[in-house]
Amino acid sequence: MNKLTQRVLLFVCIMAVSIANVEAQTIEDIKAQIVEETESMSKDELEAYLIKSAQQFKSVLAINALVGEMQKEQNGQDLGDDSDEDDTPYQLADRLAKDDFEISFTQEANQFTQGSIFRRQVVGKASHTDFEYEINKVYFEDGTVVTDKQDEMLAQRRLESRNPVDSVEISINYTYPLSMTEVKLSANEPQAIFQGDTIKLEKLDFNFARLTMGANTSEKLLKVTGKTKTGKVTTTKQTASGAPQPESTGKVLESFSEALDAVAAKIEDKKYATKQNLTDDLFNMLEKFYNEFQLETSDQRFWQGSFNANVDTLSIFIANDMNTENYTMTVPVTLDSSMLTTGEEEE
Repeated sequence: MNKLTQRVLLFVCIMAVSIANVEAQTIEDIKAQIVEETESMSKDELEAYLIKSAQQFKSVLAINALVGEMQKEQNGQDLGDDSDEDDTPYQLADRLAKDDFEISFTQEANQFTQGSIFRRQVVGKASHTDFEYEINKVYFEDGTVVTDKQDEMLAQRRLESRNPVDSVEISINYTYPLSMTEVKLSANEPQAIFQGDTIKLEKLDFNFARLTMGANTSEKLLKVTGKTKTGKVTTTKQTASGAPQPESTGKVLESFSEALDAVAAKIEDKKYATKQNLTDDLFNMLEKFYNEFQLETSDQRFWQGSFNANVDTLSIFIANDMNTENYTMTVPVTLDSSMLTTGEEEE
């Protein structure tokens, strides 16, 4: 992958994320990110960069359409009421101790820079647990040590260099539920209140169920199981969850893509005498776009799942309260084969 393609992909990512978070970023924030990425380019390089960005942004439209399809309500399948699944009642997992976190890392060459990337591997009990971690220190094979204060890229699990690493010190934030509540919903009782939040059964169709709830409840959602009319337990074979995609998202992305195409057309018609003319026009377009389009925001979240049998009653398990443990440990690093290949990126 050449450098132009790398930078184009970065620009497309910047713009896609900016559009998705228009209320969280000011127009000046967006401009600053673009300036940082393009200030070293010549006029010809910037023109080639923007033409290719306009082309690549079409992939964002395709991805957005796919996400929209995945979030749509589905029709269920009549799979009957028989189930031979394990009917052991759902219970909270035991709290993990520090020794339960069997973690290692692989150091890979970063194909976008002359640096490297850390890939995490987790085995044992912790492999089924969500947890956050930060890299505090890097111990290189040559005996030198770098901290997160010396290399800001560590916050992104990256290094500015490809110097071989022996091990890293990490800090783990592990949050787990102390207790939980089971909320039951059915076609006859499609709504319940949990800690002041409404949980609603929006759709129940054979083996398919869709729920809506507030963001706080969604963050504490542990598991959803079902029972058939015959009282058999059935579990999910496929689920999706998150914030419902606003209907306006597709229109906003399409409008931005058209605006980028307009800039690209002007470039091809040689309408820009200087790099500054081009940058000014790009920023004017962004400001107009930013002011005209504001995506909808909502505190609502959805959960939907397809079960292995038809569902009559849903059991929704939600954490009442959470606790956090903080562990610090030093773990080994293995060198990926890509680290054995060095050299300049293709121009």
